[in-house]
Amino acid sequence: MTLAVTAVVAALAGSGSVPLSPLPTHGVELCRKMQAAVHVAVLCPARIPLPTGRHRPPFHVDILGSPRHPDLETPFGIELGYSAPVEPQSGPDWRRQVSHNRPCCFLHFTIFRRLGAPLPPGLKSARLGGKRGRIRYATGYGLAGTVGYFWSNHTWFFWREHGVEYTASLHYFGRGTTRLLGRLIQQLRPADQLRIY
Repeated sequence: MTLAVTAVVAALAGSGSVPLSPLPTHGVELCRKMQAAVHVAVLCPARIPLPTGRHRPPFHVDILGSPRHPDLETPFGIELGYSAPVEPQSGPDWRRQVSHNRPCCFLHFTIFRRLGAPLPPGLKSARLGGKRGRIRYATGYGLAGTVGYFWSNHTWFFWREHGVEYTASLHYFGRGTTRLLGRLIQQLRPADQLRIY
């Protein structure tokens, strides 16, 4: 039975059909706090993946940037997720555990207003989550090839909305990463439109 459930979770994660749940209350509250500091829309996902299975790591949401100094040339937004990734530096048998990078067990998503940092090289035009922009695909696991704060183990999407440059990223977990990033972008709402469930 456990093997069957594991196989189903892996198949869903690989296909990008990951279930989405409402953003937890503390995530909504943090997004609203960020919004109070600026006059441009702070975008946050209304629905996100949450961990599944017997061992569910705690969900976290953290500030990127400074609500007291929102005009600093740094990202201004949030990062959210749970657990930690399995990467080449995780040990000699890291490849055997790389399935733990799937949304059942690990998630790292960022959404922020990009201010000051030049875009990384190698961007391609793309449409993702109903938005037109430019994409930089993850190069795989590990941080080799990272440019600035654009980690190479994330797929990055850049777009302009209401005169604001936004950036979203999702840590690579294999096939389905870009599709899930598109679904999360589709879920983005201005913070003052988020609901607490």
